[in-house]
Amino acid sequence: MTAAGSVIGRLRTTDDFKIVISKGMRIRSGHLSLTYLANGTGEMRLGVNIPGHTAKSAVRRNRLRRVVREGLRMMAGRLALGIDFVVTVSADPGRGEGEIIRSELNELIDKGRLWRNAEE
Repeated sequence: MTAAGSVIGRLRTTDDFKIVISKGMRIRSGHLSLTYLANGTGEMRLGVNIPGHTAKSAVRRNRLRRVVREGLRMMAGRLALGIDFVVTVSADPGRGEGEIIRSELNELIDKGRLWRNAEE
């Protein structure tokens, strides 16, 4: 759980990913692509996609997945509820990936206006 009490679930099945990617809105930045779709529930879910050409090593792909999940988890209390997110890492940010990914996630969420309203 996050400090605000929001829990981020995971998109687990291929069908869940396909629905979000095919019907959702996509926003891109330098290293990331954020696809989002309202899911009709109060639950927020996240899926992370890292193609093999982005990071050759499974160890590196898993590290990037953890960094993306942590970055979104840190913002979860301020994000709008009822949205499924798929974050695709399109280019390996290299050293300092945590700061770069957090910064780009913040930028993408601003562009998509996915922050929770102040009155909620």
